[in-house]
Amino acid sequence: MVMAKEGRTGTAASAREKARSAKAALDAARVEHDKKVEDAATGYYSAIEQAEAAQAALAAATTARAAALVTLIELGEPNETIEALCEGVSATELRAARAALRPKRALADKPAAPVAPVVADGHGDGHDLATTGAEGWSQT
Repeated sequence: MVMAKEGRTGTAASAREKARSAKAALDAARVEHDKKVEDAATGYYSAIEQAEAAQAALAAATTARAAALVTLIELGEPNETIEALCEGVSATELRAARAALRPKRALADKPAAPVAPVVADGHGDGHDLATTGAEGWSQT
């Protein structure tokens, strides 16, 4: 009977070893999967950073392009010459560049909107003809 117990102990140890081996394989697969998930998320955030940098570079290039057009206009070049020098420039871009050179009118320089005269309706109730109508009845 002692031999039977030793056989069971050996079998239990063998089963435990097999379970540990299987768990280690699962753990390794989980670690590999987690690494792939992390790599994918890192790629996502890296792409966002690259897109932001590209957008900033595009904005800077667009500003530099407009500044070059303004410089050509300030040098007295007509649209036809600028179009010949700058392949792909649009009439819209040239209009925008020329508009950028025009002085902006201050708010005080703009004429005020005309104001309609207020004519009392004669009833002494604070209404006027502009809001009540000629007969004095409220139109609101």
